[in-house]
Amino acid sequence: MYESAPWRTELLKHALVLEEAPYWPMDEVPFDLERSLYYSAVVLRKLIEDGKLTDKFCAQSLSLTTHKSLAPDSSSIWRNMPG
Repeated sequence: MYESAPWRTELLKHALVLEEAPYWPMDEVPFDLERSLYYSAVVLRKLIEDGKLTDKFCAQSLSLTTHKSLAPDSSSIWRNMPG
């Protein structure tokens, strides 16, 4: 990655979507929120791998809270596929 500024700008846009997200847990995750979560994780990993973030930022840790999905296990087409 030659220039990280465009990536950081995009990351800021998605951070705003994440800040406006309602409290968890939700019955269904909106597409915009899901996209922002995924996109942010990919961009952050890319910036870290290319050394475009400061060591202070990379040394930080995150605290996470996980929530069990409210969807029944039998509803997933991927879980029901053979193999």
